[in-house]
Amino acid sequence: MDDERNEPWMMTTIGEVIEAMRLLIANEDCELDTPIVWYQLHDDCLTSVAHECCHVFHDDDESWVELTLHDPHDGEEQ
Repeated sequence: MDDERNEPWMMTTIGEVIEAMRLLIANEDCELDTPIVWYQLHDDCLTSVAHECCHVFHDDDESWVELTLHDPHDGEEQ
């Protein structure tokens, strides 16, 4: 899988989620137990949500990842 991502990208498969986490571990000094803070995760569901931004924080002995999601259908007329 290509390491280059073009935003917004969709997390529609388990493989894409695993690949994103692999890249965080390989490139951002994260560990398997690094906590993730999800922003705008509605109904605990990743189906059809686009990734807006990802920030990795390292503070003293703590690290965490903040993922902000965007519903691509938000604002569409029904």
